[in-house]
Amino acid sequence: MSDQPTQQEKTALLRALHQGDTPLLLPNIWDAIGAGLVEDLGFPVVATSSSAMALSEGYLDGQQLPFEMLLNRIRSIQRVTNLSVTVDIENGFANDNQQLRSNIEALIETGISGVNYEDTDKQTKQFIPLEIQCERIRLIKETAQASGGDLFINARVDTYVYGSHLSHEDKLEAAIYRGRAYRDAGAECIFPILLTDTNHIRTLVRELSMPINIMAFPGIPSLKELQQLGVKRISVGGSLLKIAIQSIKAFSTKFKDMDGIETLFTSGITSDYLNQLVLQKHQHS
Repeated sequence: MSDQPTQQEKTALLRALHQGDTPLLLPNIWDAIGAGLVEDLGFPVVATSSSAMALSEGYLDGQQLPFEMLLNRIRSIQRVTNLSVTVDIENGFANDNQQLRSNIEALIETGISGVNYEDTDKQTKQFIPLEIQCERIRLIKETAQASGGDLFINARVDTYVYGSHLSHEDKLEAAIYRGRAYRDAGAECIFPILLTDTNHIRTLVRELSMPINIMAFPGIPSLKELQQLGVKRISVGGSLLKIAIQSIKAFSTKFKDMDGIETLFTSGITSDYLNQLVLQKHQHS
């Protein structure tokens, strides 16, 4: 008999974690050992980064990664963790509603609890028309439920990254307008990516009356300030991959010059620890 939580139970936990006084902190990872590390460190949720996942497989971000590769990565993540898993699915890797429905069904089968879903067309870099985006959010919710599951949707609002034609205040108004529509369509968290303005964050929290996800980016308020502003979710995007590559680059630069070999033996990370990270799910079962 397995006492592992069901997909619905994991989703309910993910939902509840957006309602506490302390923001849900998400160190976004891209593979199984990263998921094991997140669980070992005591974080309650595993979240992926689309850019880190794509780059680590040799593809650029922007749905260049084949969808089957994405599924395989998620399956490997699920193999090592019992935590709720939320996945950045960009536009769902779909060109139409039928493909989106099929992809959501496949994602639900992997056992995930949540998705990031964004509102810019990958080819044109234009906002997806509001009615179409809301229809797709409803479709995601309905498909999850029809599959016997549940899914927490973090709806990305791109007015601060692709709204160069808008004034600063118009970006806020557009984010509020789209955020309300996505909320009414079934999204449970709004993700205004690259938003750093303290007053805009405060206004969004007040006007939307729902969880807001702020991503680490130069210029954002401190974590404590974000908590005081009422932000319920803080993520780091692809930044952890940059930190990992920086560490490898720093060692390899010295190594190339016949130096730095001691760095390999002073990290404090042992082979036994790495093995534990990918075996802990089975040890706890």
